Amino acid sequence: MKRFKMLVALFSLLITHQAVGQTIEPVALTEDDQAEIRSVVRQQMFAIDQNNAEMAFAFASPGVQETFETSERFLFMVRRGYSALYKPRHVEFLGLTVVNGETVQPVRLVAQDGDVEVAMYQMQRQEDNQWRINGCDLAKSDLTSL
Repeated sequence: MKRFKMLVALFSLLITHQAVGQTIEPVALTEDDQAEIRSVVRQQMFAIDQNNAEMAFAFASPGVQETFETSERFLFMVRRGYSALYKPRHVEFLGLTVVNGETVQPVRLVAQDGDVEVAMYQMQRQEDNQWRINGCDLAKSDLTSL
């Protein structure tokens, strides 16, 4: 039943994206790409949990790095605006998708306060073929816990 609720929440989130004119496509990435994307997200989440600003910043795309200029500013923004990413009680990677041509890795999080949110990590392949995080949007879930 919990899995069904999670799928309904994710479907609702995807419908919201479609409602604002976005198209959602199935993902055609290699297994290596998928594993690297999950690894990048996990490593950045670990760095955030450890308050390691430099490490967390290293997994951000060049555009994100340019926007925040320093790792300390980046970590401050994450801690202030994305509290669900800081020491979540539970993390669950959901299926990759493509929204308007951009690869998105959804991650369901149970925050310290028990709120359930879905983090939508926008991933960007760099010229050296490495994946970096190009942004993250949080959406509340109707679930109250796992």
